[in-house]
Formats: sequence, structure tokens, C-alpha cells
Amino acid sequence: MLNLLRYPLVLLLAAIAPLRAEPVFYKDVLPILQQHCQSCHRQGEIGPMPLLTWEQARPWAKAIRQSVSLRKMPPWFADPHFGQFANDPSLTPGEIATIQNWVDSGARAGLKTDAPSPVNWPEAGVLANPTLVTGMTQPFPIPAKATIPYQAFVLPATFDTDTWATAVEIRPSDRSVVHHAVLYVREPGATWLDKVPVTADILAVYTPGA
Repeated sequence: MLNLLRYPLVLLLAAIAPLRAEPVFYKDVLPILQQHCQSCHRQGEIGPMPLLTWEQARPWAKAIRQSVSLRKMPPWFADPHFGQFANDPSLTPGEIATIQNWVDSGARAGLKTDAPSPVNWPEAGVLANPTLVTGMTQPFPIPAKATIPYQAFVLPATFDTDTWATAVEIRPSDRSVVHHAVLYVREPGATWLDKVPVTADILAVYTPGA
């Protein structure tokens, strides 16, 4: 025998169930880009396009969805099975789903009034007030067509006492001709230069698009 009393309850539950709002750029996606992407994707930085506004991000919506879905972006190459890192920029599954749903629902802008406050990025790089700025004593010329072996340069960075480095940034003067760079710690009195021993400590790596 069909029990008709249960149908009003089902209809009532369906009526009061909240509707899931489709993600929009300024309210839902921009905070993710600020936290994970804009350090590189802004004017003058290594990202191929800025992602500060909807107008800048909208033409790249499908490419952004693909890159985050495949976890190609943000780039992070540490094996997750061997510890967690404070500077890991990887997106959470929820953040990836938000971007996917934003693109699939039309990549709408939403209201600019819902946007978070802009990030006050440094004029160059990501370190606002570095304690030490050092670099090559003279530029290394790179011809337009050539095969150049690895080059090693000693940077002037003498410390009187043992010093902890809390953040390091490598900034090539011309990114268009720099494939990658590795910064090693060179102990006082060391004489190596052309070949880096396996015991040397890597301090930072610059490898765009790897």
C-alpha cells in the first residue's frame, strides 16, 4: 500500500535545501589567486600573464582550470610523502574544485565589492625588505646562439657570524636568457668553483616552468 504521508516531507526537504551558489571571480577565485598565484603572476614577474583582475584572468580561464587540475600550477616539486613545507603553494582539493566550478559555470566576474583587499606586493620580487642584497660583480654576456657550459660565480656575501636565512630569492637581470640557477652555500676557506661537490648545501633554486 502506498504511503502518501511521506511525500509532503520529501517535498518540504527539497524546498528548504539551500541552493549552492556558483563560484564567481572576485568573491571566490581571487582570494585563491592572491594566496597561491600572484607572487609570480603580476606585472613584471615570472608568470606569463598577470592574474590580478577578472579582465586579466578570464581569457585564461580554461588554461587555469587545466593547470590546477593537473597540479602543474602552482609549481611545487617536493615529494609530499616526505614532510610538509611552510612555503608549499599547492592548492587544496577544495580550492581546485572552486576554480573548476568557476570555469565550468561560465567564469563570471561577480561583484568587485566582494573582492578582498589587494595584496601590497613589493615592486620587484617577493621579499619586501631583504636584509642582504648581493649579486654578480659583473654581468655574464650570453650570445644569441651558443652552447654555454654551466657557469659558476662566487657572490660577495660575507657574514661575521653564523646567520640563519629565513627566505631567499634569486632574481636574474634578464629572465629571457636564464634557464635556471642554483645558489649554493660556500663555506669560508673553500676553494672549489668550477665543480660543485656533492657535500655542498643548496640554498635556493631558480627554475621557471620546470
